[in-house]
Amino acid sequence: MAALAPLAAPSTPLSGEPEPAYDVVVVGCGMAGAVAARQLAGHRVALLEARNRVGGRIYTAGEVEGVPQPVDLGGSMIHGFREGVPTAKLITHELGMDVHVPQGAKGLVYGLNGPLAEAEATSLFATSAQNAFSPPSGRSAQALSWKG
Repeated sequence: MAALAPLAAPSTPLSGEPEPAYDVVVVGCGMAGAVAARQLAGHRVALLEARNRVGGRIYTAGEVEGVPQPVDLGGSMIHGFREGVPTAKLITHELGMDVHVPQGAKGLVYGLNGPLAEAEATSLFATSAQNAFSPPSGRSAQALSWKG
């Protein structure tokens, strides 16, 4: 598990040195961090989160544009979910969660005049993906790089 960082070996500390407060530090309290901390039950675990809430990408906003209305902003879809995948085993067996796996339907993309043809929808997705990973217009990629 990449999110785990052992702080000390389980051996006896040298005389005069204080014993570490934690055996393991888990960085991030999204789904992976929470599950890692749960798997470490019985150990002294410090669970660190940068935000003022836990959940990572799993978040429900309480209002939209000032109107009280809950909206899920992430964590509602798990990609690649199928029998035998470790995530599927964890969610269904270890966490005992109910799961709905959509079967066999292709998604439809709607334009102003109704559903788009498959070729048009594919082109739209390809263009959107390319734009998402391109620097904003008027800026070079170098201007966006980290200078540290």
